[in-house]
Amino acid sequence: MQLAAEQMTAPARRLELVKSLPVAMGENGMQTVAQLCAERDISLSITDMNRIGRRASALSRKQDLQPVKVPCALFGEVNSYRADLLALAYEQIDAETL
Repeated sequence: MQLAAEQMTAPARRLELVKSLPVAMGENGMQTVAQLCAERDISLSITDMNRIGRRASALSRKQDLQPVKVPCALFGEVNSYRADLLALAYEQIDAETL
């Protein structure tokens, strides 16, 4: 019983950890998903943030652009994308499910 309760609260603890760490920052007009969320004061799960990043990667590949890796305290490194493509990815995912 206690194990089940701990599993239910684990995602919440993980999100609190994410919120307590510095936001990974892109450079030269590039932006990370965490930056987008912080800029818009949006709180998303790691899963939703991952979906946005995958969509931004796909949009980038269509334009022959490569995401740029930037250091991240939680994951080691994360991708940063052109800000307009990342915003489009967020809007598309938001329209579908969020």
